Parts: sequence; structure tokens; C-alpha cells
Amino acid sequence: MRTLFQIRNLTLSLFLAVVFIFLPPCIAKARTTPVLDVNPDTLRFYADFCGGDPIPDDTIPGNFMVANIGGGSMTWTGSAGEGWVGLSPVSGGDYDSVIAWIDWSRAPVIFTPPQPGDTILFETEIVIESPDAENSPQQIIVQLGYTCDPEEYQLLAYPSHFELTAPPDDTLAMHIFVVEAHNANIEFYLSNSSNWLILPVFFAPLFTPDSVEFMVSTIGLDPGVYYDTIIVSSSDNSDNWTAVPVRLNVSEDSYVLASNPESFNFTVPQGVPILGESLYVYEEHGYSINFWTHNEAYWLHVDTMAASPLYTPRLLIVDIYADTLLDPGVYTDTIFIYADDDSASPLLVPVSIIIEGGSPDYEVATSPTYYHLNLQPETTLDTSLYVYETHGYATWFHISYDASWLDIPGGTFNVTPADLDISINTASLAPGFYADTIFLFPDTDSYSFPPVAVPVYVQVQSEVAVVHAVPDFFHFYLAPGDSIYNASMYIYEESGDALAFAVSTVAGSGWIAFPFIPTSGVTPDSLHFSIFTDTLPPGTYGDSIVIFYPLDDIYGFDDVIVPVILTIQEDTLDYRLETSPTSFSFSLNESEVGYDSLFVYEASDQQIGFYYQTTGNWLVVNPFGMPPYVTPMSMPVIANAAGLEPGIYIDSIFIWSLPEDTLNIQTLAVPVVLTVPGAYTCGDANGDEVIDVGDAVYLVNFVFRHGAPPDPYAAADANCDGYVNVGDIVSIVAYTFRGGPAPGCPQ
Repeated sequence: MRTLFQIRNLTLSLFLAVVFIFLPPCIAKARTTPVLDVNPDTLRFYADFCGGDPIPDDTIPGNFMVANIGGGSMTWTGSAGEGWVGLSPVSGGDYDSVIAWIDWSRAPVIFTPPQPGDTILFETEIVIESPDAENSPQQIIVQLGYTCDPEEYQLLAYPSHFELTAPPDDTLAMHIFVVEAHNANIEFYLSNSSNWLILPVFFAPLFTPDSVEFMVSTIGLDPGVYYDTIIVSSSDNSDNWTAVPVRLNVSEDSYVLASNPESFNFTVPQGVPILGESLYVYEEHGYSINFWTHNEAYWLHVDTMAASPLYTPRLLIVDIYADTLLDPGVYTDTIFIYADDDSASPLLVPVSIIIEGGSPDYEVATSPTYYHLNLQPETTLDTSLYVYETHGYATWFHISYDASWLDIPGGTFNVTPADLDISINTASLAPGFYADTIFLFPDTDSYSFPPVAVPVYVQVQSEVAVVHAVPDFFHFYLAPGDSIYNASMYIYEESGDALAFAVSTVAGSGWIAFPFIPTSGVTPDSLHFSIFTDTLPPGTYGDSIVIFYPLDDIYGFDDVIVPVILTIQEDTLDYRLETSPTSFSFSLNESEVGYDSLFVYEASDQQIGFYYQTTGNWLVVNPFGMPPYVTPMSMPVIANAAGLEPGIYIDSIFIWSLPEDTLNIQTLAVPVVLTVPGAYTCGDANGDEVIDVGDAVYLVNFVFRHGAPPDPYAAADANCDGYVNVGDIVSIVAYTFRGGPAPGCPQ
């Protein structure tokens, strides 16, 4: 684009030169004094700053004409306003062609290179003066633009894959976020192959960055696992694309909504509201589904505004306005909870309130106002609840609660101020979330204050919460100006609990970025980050990613620190592919299937594209997505002995880099050995094809005297418990001498 503009300037200058050469003589005689003409009036120069330094060869010299279009004879001189524009010649006469260029030794200095697709513009002027011309001086505007145009654009999609679980006849709404690696705005489109993954149809082009909503429908799908891939492609470059694998597990369970508590029942004096009651809504199988609520009575309000849209599990706040408009009596209503897509039966939460005469004379409060606890199974926690009347009065009250794991010893009737003992016992609770409410009511003889609700939330974990990050250390080796996008680690709680977490860097280094993740997540989850070297000089840099619990209470975990080392080196990197493990060995009976996984990575944690190949039909490698695959990656490995004769089978998983790459990466061979033993008689430990006392003696030598093991090993498992031990000796002796059942395990 820059070259075309300057060619256009040069063409215009040549055209003007030809015009001046062939002007009729009568035009020159029309004036007796010189008239200064400078053309064009604007020159534009551009330089590529993608690497942080200008490329002088990228700026083509500009031309302009200085001419006398009047009478007489003219002389002129030229100068640049700020000194970073050079001229040749700097003076002349009636007609001259002048060359202008950028003097890089005096060019403006920038400290931050332009972003891809942007231009940083500087401006000065060239002044042409002629003492003889009546219109002197004349100016030419000079613009210098620093740009950054990447040689190649790269599409990225977040998340990089989808793992979805849904029941039959359901529809999920999902989003995919598409960006360009250099933050450029390029046109893209989406495509896929299956009819259960429904991409939207757009009548206008999509441009990065953009978040695109798509649908996943299980309608008409049988329970099982389904695969598809979303291809994100550039509209003007068929080589610029990325693949997003989608795995859909259609379960056999349907959605079932539930709540805690299942109903509300209150008795209050006239004019006393009940505020801040907790209603916990969840799906019994742990699904996250969208829902909405409905009720009829004006005195019953379910607060959903702060949490819209609503997804299970969700804690709602219920308020009952038993104001003076409600006369003493009994009032009822029902909170209806509907799944947004009608895939679950509506949940009904009955609400009843008895309004009695009286007026609130006192105000009772508690400290704390709620409990949020993190406990282990088989644990008893003793704490306290302080109940007082805000004006210092002695007010009788009684206590109500429902949960069996919550106990308040000392009787249900007390008087303020009171320090109540609270005991929480998780002996009968499985790991999970539990909620109850301690209600404080006025004494039955005198309703003198509004009832007080103290929510109690308990998270029961299998062990002390311990969060891990894998890998727990990074060391990146990059050349100056290189970047790594979408590096990732896996964050999980070792007992499988779901814990909230947040991330940041310890030293706040600008070369570690988390551009496309929320400020917090829930375990287990993948954390993605990028490394930008920008203008960092060669050397070694260090920082750490810290994963911490974001809430201010006792429910949490110790901070997890993941060191990140960045080495910027001037020499070209030598890439090396490696695997873990480096070989496989399976021993399978006929018709058995063995499973394992192969982890492929680059030794210095670089993202390298690769292919793989096997030759035997009994060996299957089944990675997610489409080739080429990118390190690091874990690939399932499956060995299938179905249809194979007894014997030893050998194959290899061959791994090599992309053929179009210029990287010199070695081809890896991961040997795989499959042993299929022959048929055997269950109980024939010594292999003589007869079950007798000799087999018992053979096992005695093996079990108690370190004798040779049975071959095959499974033949000695006479009692079919999966082990070879003294139990098999007893089984063979019972069969041989006492008429016991014959050994006969399935092979």
C-alpha cells in the first residue's frame, strides 16, 4: 500500500514535468514576475516497526516539482522544518525535480512500537522560498508513519476444546471466543460436520475479536459419546485456521430440580417482616441448568435480580413482607421453580405464614450473622452464637432448626443476652454442600421482635483442601521478539473438590499475560497464559504465577506458587520432541482391550506441530481433534487383542514434525509390544494340564519359598479372586481331596 502511494506521487511528478516541458510559449509570456509552483503538496512515508526498529529500505524516496509558472527568472531554496527530512537538491531555478527522503539519524524516537494494524504518525513541512516570486514561501506537508504489518496472521480460539455432558433431549448454549494472535481485525468463519453441533448463520462477515454463540443439541441422540470439531478459518487465507475439538457425553439421567429447605413455615406477629431467608436450589445429578422462579402473593418476594440469569446450584434470598396490610390469619403461596428449557419437572416450594396480633417492641440481633464453614468428614466443630437485644433488654426467645448435623444443646428457650453453644457434626455427611438456618423466634407468650434467621453453610471435603498445578514449573526458551500463546497448566484439588481460585503474578512482570481468562475459576480447570518477549534483550527473567483462594473466610487452601523462567537467547533454538513413556508393553488375553496414554512434548516447553502413524490394526492412537497436533498433548493409546492368535505382536507409534516446517526435528519411534498368552486350565499351576496335588505343591513353593511363578500367571488363580495366594492352595486341596468345586474362572 505504501509503495503504490509513492509510485502514484512519482507518476504525478513526471506528468507535471511533461506538462511544463510542452507548455505553449504564450503561457510563459502571460506574466512578467515569477510565480512559485510546488507539487504535490503532501508527501507520505511509512516504515515497518514490527521488530522494534525501523527498516529504512521500506521507505521509498519521494519526489516533488519546483517550477516557475509566471514570467521572468526564478531562484529558490528549500529546508525541512524539523530536520529529519533530507532534500536533493536544496536549491534551484525555474524548473527542478527534487528528491525527499527520511534522515533516520534524526527521525522521531518512539518507545512503544505500534500494535499490528495501527500507525503512529509524525508530521513536519518542507518550506520552498523564492525571493523573486510573489507567492513565496510555499509548503509541502511531510507525514512519517510508523506501522506494524505482521507477515502472517494467526487465528486463536478460546476455549481450545469443549468437554460437555448433557441428558437426552436437551439443548446447551455455548460461546467460542476468536482472536488474532497479533490483535489484528481479520475476517473469519466457522464450520463443522455434525448436525448436533449447530453453528449460527451470519449475513455479515465476522471479524476478530468476537464471541460467537452456538448450540449443542442432544435431541434424538442415544446415550453415548459424540465427537465433532469446530474449524475456525480465515476468509482470505486458507492456510490460516485452527481446530476446536468438541466432545459430547449424552448421559442417561434426566434433570431433577431440588431445594433446601423443601418448604417454609412461619408464625409472626402482625407487621413483622421475615427477611433474608435462604433457599438453595440445585440439580440432583450435579448439572448446571438455567431456571426461573414464579409466585403469586405480593407479600412473598424471591430475590433473583442480583443473580440473573439463574443457574444451579444457586442460593436465593426469600423475603416475606408481613406488614400491616395482612390481618391476623393464615396465608399460603408456592414458589414455582422451572427449568428454562422445560427439561425438568417444576419444583414446588410451599410457603405458609401465620399472622398473629401484636407489635414488635424489641430488636434482636446475633453475632455472627451467618456461618460459612469448611469441614472434613467425621469432624465435630464446637462454636458459639451470641444473641442480644440491641437496646439491652432481656427478651425471651426460642430456637428452631432442621438439620440433623446441627445441634444447639441447652434447651430451646433462652433470654437475651445469651451465648449459645453450636455444635456441627459431619459424621453422617458425604462430601458436598449443606445448608440450614437457625431461627430465633419470640417467646410464644409475647411476640415482641421480628424473627431472626442465621444461615449455616457447611462444605464437607474428603480431606484438607490441597490444590495442585500441573506442571508446577515452566522454563521457556525463546528468540528475541518471539511469543508463546495459550501455554497452560491444569489446576485441581487432590480430593476432587470444587474450590474457587484466582490467579496473578508475584512480581507483576509484563511478559506474563492472562488476556482471555476470568479473574477466578473453580477447580478442576485449565489456566491459560501467554509469554511476550516484546523488546526484552537476551537474558534470563523470572517470575511466578500464584494461585490463591479469593474469598475472605476460613474455607480455602494454601497459595500455590508456579515459578516461570524465561530465557531469551540470540541463537536459533534447537527443538526436540520427547514422549512419556518411551515404550509400551501390554499382556492381554484374547478379546481383552488395554488402555494407556502417551504424552508428547517439546523438551523446552515449545509449541511444536506434529503428526503420528501406526501400522498394526490392533494398535489405536485416538487423540482429540484433527491433525496437525500441537505439543504438549496427551494421546490415548488402545491395544485390542480381539481376533489375535496367541503370540507376541510388535508395532511403533511414529511421531514427526510438520513436513512444511523448516524445523529440523527428529522422528520419534515409541515401541509397543503386545503379548497374547495361549489357553490354559484354571487351577493348573504347574502347566501339566492336570489339576492335582502337584499344583498345590507348586503354589506352596511359589507363595512361601520364592519358587518360580506360574506361567501363565492367571492359571494359578483357582478361587477366581484376582490374586495368587494361599487361598488358591486351599481351593486346589479342597477340589483334589474333599470333593470341592472345580476351579473354573473366565479367561
